[in-house]
This record gives sequence, structure tokens and C-alpha cells, in this order.
Amino acid sequence: MKRRHIATGAVALTTAIAMAGTGATMAHAAGNGSDTVRLTNSGRTALPDHSNLRTLGVADNTTNVDLSIAVPLRNQALLDSLLAKGTVISPAQYKRLFGASPASLKKVADWAKGEGLKVTAKDAAAGVVTVAAPVRTINKAFSLKMERVALGSRTGLAPNNDPQLPKSLGVVNVAGLTTVSSRHTGPIDTFGPERPLKSAPRSTDRTNSPFSNSRSMPGTKATAAAVSNDCASYWGENVAVSASKFSSTSNMMCGYSPQQAVRMYNAGGASKVKANIGILLWCADKDAKAKANAVSDYYKYPELATYNDQSAPENAQDCAGGDAYGEQNMDIQTSHYMSPQSAITYYGASGPTDSALLSIFNKAVTQHTVTTLSMSWGGDESGQTTSFKQQFDRTAARASVTGISLFASSGDMGDGSIVEGGTAPSRSKEPSYPATSPFFTAVGGTAAALNASGGRQFTVGWSTSLWDQPSKSSTTGITRYPYFGNSVGAGGGVSRDYAQPAWQKGVVTGSTTKRTIPDVSAIADPATGLGLTFDGLNLTTSGGTSQSSPLVAALVASSKALTGRQVGNAAPYFYKLKGTTNITDVKAVTAGKYGMVFGQDSKTGHYVLEGLAQPSDSLRVATGWDNVTGLGEPSGSFLTSFGK
Repeated sequence: MKRRHIATGAVALTTAIAMAGTGATMAHAAGNGSDTVRLTNSGRTALPDHSNLRTLGVADNTTNVDLSIAVPLRNQALLDSLLAKGTVISPAQYKRLFGASPASLKKVADWAKGEGLKVTAKDAAAGVVTVAAPVRTINKAFSLKMERVALGSRTGLAPNNDPQLPKSLGVVNVAGLTTVSSRHTGPIDTFGPERPLKSAPRSTDRTNSPFSNSRSMPGTKATAAAVSNDCASYWGENVAVSASKFSSTSNMMCGYSPQQAVRMYNAGGASKVKANIGILLWCADKDAKAKANAVSDYYKYPELATYNDQSAPENAQDCAGGDAYGEQNMDIQTSHYMSPQSAITYYGASGPTDSALLSIFNKAVTQHTVTTLSMSWGGDESGQTTSFKQQFDRTAARASVTGISLFASSGDMGDGSIVEGGTAPSRSKEPSYPATSPFFTAVGGTAAALNASGGRQFTVGWSTSLWDQPSKSSTTGITRYPYFGNSVGAGGGVSRDYAQPAWQKGVVTGSTTKRTIPDVSAIADPATGLGLTFDGLNLTTSGGTSQSSPLVAALVASSKALTGRQVGNAAPYFYKLKGTTNITDVKAVTAGKYGMVFGQDSKTGHYVLEGLAQPSDSLRVATGWDNVTGLGEPSGSFLTSFGK
């Protein structure tokens, strides 16, 4: 995982590896007898946010529960050493050196069968036995009571106690007992204007509505910038207002073409590279490839030739809204734009639950056909169970040491202190997981405008401050516009769980002991985003760190294919590029310098403007590393310089 020139990485990984699955670090408390233990990392209190759980009643005895039972890996000290040095080994070597012993897996599987649990898999490389059983069987086998609970707006199950097992099994943790962990995509904002694709799509959307994630601004019926010739193809081409509070104003960008995106990141060298790019989410739009090729036709861009869908059967309840389909389409199209000849493999879990995500992540790493894996989703660190993070990090460590580079969105709600639709800070700062895991490269966001010649007019950190302007010809009466507490933008912050990695020491400000995100960034502001399609029929401008994560992942995949360098964890290599021409530092801009016209509020007729300045929360763009854009954006000869 670690760059071999960064030998001190062993210290940084101590906390992460401990969480990734060594039995010695797991808190075990004596059960009713000396021969049993209760796993305190796997019960109700394993959810850091458990104090906010509301009990709704006992769980239905017939409800089926899927669990992942972990046992210790072998040769943990050697694995720690390889990760610290950045050594990459083969999957076969990993299994031979570190996979759980067959005897330990058999012991757990035999116990499970004896308790009436159905054993669905035994995986030595993952070190887990997966089981399924109805609640009544789970209650008896683990000496607890499953309850119906609510956490925020999400309902699910949680145990009333820690699971109790025979001490002789040597079980490290049990994931899946709690099913209310909150994870989400986006919000993916599409402010239009929608424009019909010039070519007919190869298939029609299986839903009746376009991109279900697309929505109006909360509390309004805001339209897209359907004034003054709609959007702008370059900065200042069209401006809806003649008077502005900003010294430089433009309508929002029209949505960058793949050709423009490639030019922005000097990624032309990827045009003939055939890399293998992975995307991991949940649910699966079966028309995703057709939609990617419809928008490629529109832009006269190479088609997506190779697309592999490795999704699990969908959970109807988790996938009914179709929100994940929009994310899936964004990730696929963004990846294809940046690396047009590459194969894309999509891993969609059955839903956003612990067991489903662990299963699909393990499948992706076991198949080992991709060199990068982007995850444009996340959840509050405190909203994830300890057992889930331990098992997810274990798989992430396995991916890293076998040469799969992992990427995750830093989030789209700033420091997490302002909730969607809120008007004021209403909770503590909260970074997003898995972005905070040191096995991932956390990708933040920028806003970037082009000039009339196609070059960059400016690049700033993505933070949205919206304003209501009553008159196009006067700045009188301008007030704040209520939208996500007026603080939407790239996520960032300080982890509560992970120690600061060695590759951040001396570079990251604001924390001397903990992992801080993001690491790098790319375009994410939906007003300066890519031109994408979510229904195969219309083109729209969209964004979010959901866009920047697959963009950066595709660049790294192309670089690895181009140079042949063996890279696992990509994050340390980005920090080695700090101060070179291959990473562009994104700096703060003066408030009131740049502003964009989003459109008009259909209810009031007022103009809605976005100011590109510092966030309204605690995050700040600054020279050097910062908690909005990280080190900055890939640039220059990144494709050939990365991974040295």
C-alpha cells in the first residue's frame, strides 16, 4: 500500500491495520461463562451514534439477516510491513501468506451450522465466514435480541446486546447485526439546463422519469439558467444580469464535453490506453452502457466498448427510488470521458447495508480485474459500526497490497455540520467514511471556468454561497438564498478513528495526530461540471465529489496502464508530487471576485447567483494543502509522473 520510499509509513498504519482485523485489538468481554466472549465491537454500542437509536419494537422472527463473521489473518506483522513499504504482491501470494487458516474457518462454519445458521461462503483471503438466518435463529445463536430501530429517517435492525460466542472460535468481529448505518450518494446536483441529445439513445430508460436524483433547490421551484441564452460555453459568454455583486460574472457553464475535460487535465495520453477501471456502489441501472454511448455519440467521442456488470441482485426497498442509478451513470460516464479505451467494471451491492457492501467489495478484490476502484458514496464516520469499518478496512488493505488503488468522495456537505435543508449549523463536524480510511485516496472538489480559447480562466475550491438578486439591473436588495444552509460544497475534515498517516505529516495543517481529508481534488461544482446524461435522452450539467472521485481514479488507472508501475494505495504518491508541476495548488480567492448566475426562482422571478469564495462553515481553501481541495488537482505530466 505504501510507497516503498516512505519507510516510516509503518507508524501511520498502526491504527488502520489494528482496525483492519488483528484479533489482539478487538475488545472482548467475558460472557456468562469463562468459555464465551461478548464482542463489544459488534453489538448495539459498536455503532458510535448508538445513543441516537430509537427502539421501535422487537424484530419479526422471520426476518432474514446476513452476517459476516471474521477470524484473524495470519502473519499480520509481515502484512503491516509490506503495507508500510508500498510493496505490491499477487492475490495468490496474499492468500498464501495472510489468508485465514482453513481450520479456523471450518471451526466457525461448523459452529454456525450447529446453531442452525446457513453458511453461504467461507473465504480464506477475506478471513470471513458468511451466514444467513432468520431473526429467531440469530437471537439464539448469539444470545441477544434483535430489535426494530430507527436512526434519523432510516429504519432497520439492531441487537439489544453484544453477540456472545464460544471463546474457542477466535472470532474477531461480526458485521451485519445492525442495518441502519447511513450511507448516501451525492447530493448530485443538476441545475441544467437540460438539452436533448442529438442522437437517439440505443435504448430507453427503464424508468418513466429522467434522473431521479435531479431535484430543485429545497424550498423553491428554481429553474435552470434559462435566461440570456441559457448557460455559457466559456466564462462570461452569457450573463443574465447587468448588475452584479461580483467583479466577474457569468451564467453557469453548459457542461464540459469529454474533449474539454481531457484538455483540462492534460490527459490526452490516455486516449489509447486500455486500463481496467472499477466502480463500487449499490443497485444497478441495466441501461448504463447505452446511456454512456448515447452521450458519447452526442459529443462525437469513442464509444464505451467494454462494460462489465458484476452487480448483486437488487434489494427492492433499497433500490426502488433509483437514486443510485444516477450516481452509477455519472461514475461510468466520467470514467469513460477520461480514459475512453478503458474497460469499466461496475460492482453494485444489493443495497447500502453492511453485509451487502462487504460482500460486493470482497468480490471486486477477489476477482482482481481492475486496477482502480472508485466509491462515490459515504456516510458519517460515527454512523458506521465498528465491525463494518474493521472488515471493510481489512478488504481495503488487501486491495492495496495487491495493487488496486482505492478512491472515495470526500462528501458534498462541507464539514458536515449543516444538514440538508437546514438554515444553521445543527450538529457537530463529521467527516465521511470510507474517505477517511488511510487505505483510500479522498477526493475533494473544485470549480473551474474556461476562457474563450478553451484554457482555464480560473480554478477555485468548490463551495457554494447562493444569493437572491431581485433585479437584473440593480444590486439593491440582494440577500442570502436558503439552500442547504447556504453551505454546500466539497467535504473535508478530521477523522476521529484514524491516526495521521506518515505521508500527511508535515504537509497537512489543522491536525497533528489524525487522518485529515481530502488528499486531492478535481472539478465538482455542478455549475462548472461535466455534460452528462441520466436518462439517455437529455444532456445536463452535473457535479459533486461523486464526479471528482471517478475522474481522478480514471487518471490513475490510465497512468498505471501507461507506465506499468505497480501501485496500491495511491495517496502517498500524490503527496510525493506536492510542489511539482504535476499537482496544481488551488488557492483562496477574494470574496466577491467570481459569481455565477444559476437561474431564476420560478416563484419570485428573482435571479439566483452563486459566489465562489470561502465556505460558510469551518473549511477553508488555502495555499498548500487545505481541507477543501487537498493538495490540489492533477496537472502537467501527471500521467507519466505518478507512481515514481
